[in-house]
Amino acid sequence: MKRFGPLDPERWREIREVFEAALDLDDAGRAEFLATRCAGDEALRAEVDELIQADERLGSLGNTESAPLPESGLATLLPLFMGSEPSGRSLLEPPFRWGSLEVTESIGAGGFGRVYRAHDEALRRDVALKLRPVDSAGRTAEGESYLEEARRLARVRHPNVLVVHGAEVHDGWAGIWTDLVRGEPLDARLHRTGPFELETLTRVGLDLCRALTAVHDATLVHGDIKPSNAMFDEDGRVLLMDFGSGFSPSDEGHPNEDHPEDRKEAPGGLPRQGTPVTMAPELLLGSRPSMSTDIYALGVLLYRIATGQYPFPAASLNELRTRLVVQDRVPLDELRPDLPAAFARVVHRALSPDPAMRPRTASELHWLIAASLGAEEPVAANESGPDAATRIPRSATRFVGRSSELRQLRSLLVEPGLVTLVGPGGCGKTRIALTVARELELGLPDGAIWIDLIGLDREGDVSALATQAVGMRDRADQAAKDALVEWIGRRSLLLVLDNAEHVLQSVAVFASPLLRECPNLHLLVTTRQRLSLEGERTFRLAPMSIPPEREVGDGLEVLESDGVRLFLDRAQRGGDELRLTTTTAPLVARIVRRVEGIPLAIELAAARVGTLGLTTVATRLDESFALLANRNRPAADRHATLLASISWSYELLAVTERRILDRLSVFLGGFTLAAAEAVCTDTDGNVVDILSALVDRSLVSIDTYGDDEPRYRLLESLRAFASERLVAAGESEIWSDRHLAWIEREAAVRGPAIHGPEMAAQVAWFEREQDNVRGALRRFDSLARAGRAVWERWVTLCLNVRPYWYHRGHLREGLGSLLEALSVSPRDSSSAVLARISIAHFHWTLGNPEAAMEATLESVSISRERNLPATLASALTLLASLHTDLRNHDEARACFEEALELRDATGSSTGAIVILCNLGVLEASVGDLAAAQAWYERALDLARRERDDSAIGQVGANLALTLLERGERDGVRALAAESLKAIRRTSSVANLSTGIRPLVLIEIAEGRLAEARTLVREGLTAQSELPRLAAWIGLLDTVVDLLVAQGQAEAAAEILGAIDVTREQTDMPVPDGFRARWDVRMGEIRSALGDDSFQSAWVRGRVHTMSTAWEFALRVV
Repeated sequence: MKRFGPLDPERWREIREVFEAALDLDDAGRAEFLATRCAGDEALRAEVDELIQADERLGSLGNTESAPLPESGLATLLPLFMGSEPSGRSLLEPPFRWGSLEVTESIGAGGFGRVYRAHDEALRRDVALKLRPVDSAGRTAEGESYLEEARRLARVRHPNVLVVHGAEVHDGWAGIWTDLVRGEPLDARLHRTGPFELETLTRVGLDLCRALTAVHDATLVHGDIKPSNAMFDEDGRVLLMDFGSGFSPSDEGHPNEDHPEDRKEAPGGLPRQGTPVTMAPELLLGSRPSMSTDIYALGVLLYRIATGQYPFPAASLNELRTRLVVQDRVPLDELRPDLPAAFARVVHRALSPDPAMRPRTASELHWLIAASLGAEEPVAANESGPDAATRIPRSATRFVGRSSELRQLRSLLVEPGLVTLVGPGGCGKTRIALTVARELELGLPDGAIWIDLIGLDREGDVSALATQAVGMRDRADQAAKDALVEWIGRRSLLLVLDNAEHVLQSVAVFASPLLRECPNLHLLVTTRQRLSLEGERTFRLAPMSIPPEREVGDGLEVLESDGVRLFLDRAQRGGDELRLTTTTAPLVARIVRRVEGIPLAIELAAARVGTLGLTTVATRLDESFALLANRNRPAADRHATLLASISWSYELLAVTERRILDRLSVFLGGFTLAAAEAVCTDTDGNVVDILSALVDRSLVSIDTYGDDEPRYRLLESLRAFASERLVAAGESEIWSDRHLAWIEREAAVRGPAIHGPEMAAQVAWFEREQDNVRGALRRFDSLARAGRAVWERWVTLCLNVRPYWYHRGHLREGLGSLLEALSVSPRDSSSAVLARISIAHFHWTLGNPEAAMEATLESVSISRERNLPATLASALTLLASLHTDLRNHDEARACFEEALELRDATGSSTGAIVILCNLGVLEASVGDLAAAQAWYERALDLARRERDDSAIGQVGANLALTLLERGERDGVRALAAESLKAIRRTSSVANLSTGIRPLVLIEIAEGRLAEARTLVREGLTAQSELPRLAAWIGLLDTVVDLLVAQGQAEAAAEILGAIDVTREQTDMPVPDGFRARWDVRMGEIRSALGDDSFQSAWVRGRVHTMSTAWEFALRVV
């Protein structure tokens, strides 16, 4: 390589900086940059050109993952092109002693000199030593004191900043020794892995903010923050290295001020140090580096490692300057939509072209990054005691829009003094105050304090509330106001008084001495009218911007409105996929315009979209404008106690609103809009609008669950209050009866439908309305006790809820409810007979066959006496199942056949499916698998025609098991999978044990034990309580098969013992048709274990209860 001049270390440093900066530009931009930077220095241009060519050659060779090149390749290139030694002096070759250090090996070289591994005897560890030739005065060839860098670095002691241990001059060499760190620079990691994931981004952002805070606390500026100047150490910690400018803004000897001959600028005014694409706009315009430019560079770094590109890529320096001025960049959240949108906003704020709009400190940026990425927030060192700043409240939803208002409010709060944030009710004063307060919480040395005045009455003492907020104790010798003035003193903090409109005079009295005596206090008050104090700065907050009154096209134009963006965010909050299209954009614009951009009204309208749809919301809002206007009426008194506060809120309501609120108290556990309209509507007004008003006043909460209809709920304390008002008005019976009638109507439709194709939807309705159903049943109980003749309605409701109870395994609740209803019913009524059959079914399922048989026989008798064919068919079906369990096969078959004739006569397909399936169970139990298959096939065909998922799951699984028993394999996996899918689709816990068994057996046969184990654990863990006896036996029987396949014969024998003793205790022997399989499997396990081991395990199993056996199965599977 041809040398164009002396290559002293400072010259190599200049070459390195120009080379690295050039690599960040494309070919055209690189040419312009080099022409400007190297103007008048042909040798510099030639050196850099050769390095670029070498870098391209290295890049063409490719990199291995085990040894990645840094982003620029400089670590590889510089040693190749060092040529003659710097300043004509030979570099030292280890081993040698330098001062107190034993130098052992060279680990790098370049324009900076050479870096060695050395041993520091005082520290008793290896360090990195950087040596550079200097003259007798300790200055480099360029006249700089090399030890100045060491002095700057040594002022910073922080875990995320490379530690400097010492600096000395010996024998013409200046040396700095630091921690010896092995790791990977950020640019190398980015090259190797691509854009960083969320967890890594979080660690980098927070670590570098901590490092930069330490640098700035030492009154230094880094000056060259970029991915190649930060690295991951071996423990994953991020370290900040290689200071660029490293000067102190307050140093008198700053080169740009007192020593213009030392000014480090290239021709054309471009700073020699730093990388153009990472420089803040003011640097490119000639300003000096500052703490704010470091924050900007850190924003560039975060954007870079998150996206793999720079925020303002450009082909030339002029284009770069232009793009910075107009902020022509791709938003971070568009390139990385998987990252929190709040993080993108934080990075964009750090990249603001106006330094005043950036975070003022690295610690503030640290807080913002932590909050936006969901990391743990930093806590002030003085967390405890009276010096602790109160945490700013958190909001459940994200802040949207209002960037202009935020900038204006921030600028007013820069100087100490009073700022009043004034606006009408519902315009978002609290939300914007919260946002600014969070930004300033760590931006001010003494933090921020938030005091909500909503609970203070008109004569309340603001000073007392404030002293409590800061943790001060009352003092007998000093008034609270004077104590607070003394405590704040010269502290620099933000104090926010929220909701002050009802105590304006008290706030004015409180604020006056604070503003007079506390020169560094920033006081922000949210109110509906200003305080009118001297020096008060007022910011009037208007509603959010709305779309223009003209035709809307594709939606891009309306997105310029903050109100539209808020509407979309809230509508999508529950998972709704609302997107702006040519159809939806005009409707959204219409809604936002109609509510005049008031945020609370926008949120309320958005919450109703899932229920009413955009078109209905837009139409109905035409009738609710007056309601929205009521938000601006004067605030009423606030009180301290909960009851008084509720009463105060209640008194603010219009008469019709009070009436609806009272009526809503009959709901338990929440309600939908449709339910409220069904129960509470009369001539008192539109429930939709009144409910919206109650939500707006926080008297009713609203929850959305994806695509489900939104649900509303009253806090229990408020519901009790409203219920008492309803009783006092003499209307409790009226509206409770309305609620009861609504439940009866819904259950009458939804309960029977559980056996049909809409099973999942109907089960989901009962899940949501469980509390309302239980309330209705309790209401019937109270009415019956009061002498009202409601027994038939009560029993009917129980019968309609019964499919849900059985389906979800709420067996004891169903049994108890039916017994209570039956206790007041005539013995021989048809509904009472049906209730008795259901009671028998619950008893049977719960493992009480004697009680089941007694109730069933009585039901058969009454049904015959009263000639009730449908009821008799149900009773005979259950009786036949009981006979099957008792091995009375002939009696069972006769009962099934009679029941089937009755079902055919009445046209009940659901009942026929049950009988056909049970006939299959009967034939399988006696070993006639061919007959069982025929019955199951008939039942499955009918279930598919009726689209009865519950029956498809149960019958299909039984058929699959029968086919497996008969040795058939073709199509059985598909049949078993179909059955289990149907059971899962219906969330039927009752059928799950049957549904998984055929698939488990297939997986075992094919050697897929992991899949079999997953299925078995699904069956074991799905039960909220022990399943019915038959299901318990069936699932544990499946567990035994799995354990045998896994070689766990001893555990299998123990579970067999538990099954055996349970069968004995319940008089449920192994069915004849399954006895042979039971005996063969037991013999195989005995042979595997030997007689003694088998007997021990068998005895341990017989000690188990049903519950402990279940727990044991969960442990061993």
